[in-house]
Amino acid sequence: MMEIRNKEFLHFDEEGRRVERLELDLDTTADLPAAENGKVIVDGRVAAQGSIAWDISTGDFYGLKSGGTWYKQDGTGAYSSAAVAALSASLDLSDINRSVIQPISDISEMSEGGPEEVPEIEEREVEEDEPEPIRDFESR
Repeated sequence: MMEIRNKEFLHFDEEGRRVERLELDLDTTADLPAAENGKVIVDGRVAAQGSIAWDISTGDFYGLKSGGTWYKQDGTGAYSSAAVAALSASLDLSDINRSVIQPISDISEMSEGGPEEVPEIEEREVEEDEPEPIRDFESR
């Protein structure tokens, strides 16, 4: 499913369609609208260069280039549904569910000498400056 989060009208194209810079929310990249004849059409609107799409399932952002190609904003290049399908097929659920972070209870075992001692913080009295008196305009 795809929803338009925000839109900014720019102009009408030669066919009388609204050209708008769009912000799209997608359930998955499969919902990313494809270009037809170099233009991405969303709900009868032409998506302008600089439109963005957010894949909610992964957190990935895509930007639209003027020729109608979506680019993943991590620098990996143009979006390709074939590349996404190949990546999805290679993922193993055991990789996703594997715990990567060491539990907090095991942190003391990370260093050779056990937990380091925290130095005592000495308390000292804070000297406060006397505030300057507030003057009004007449006392100048």
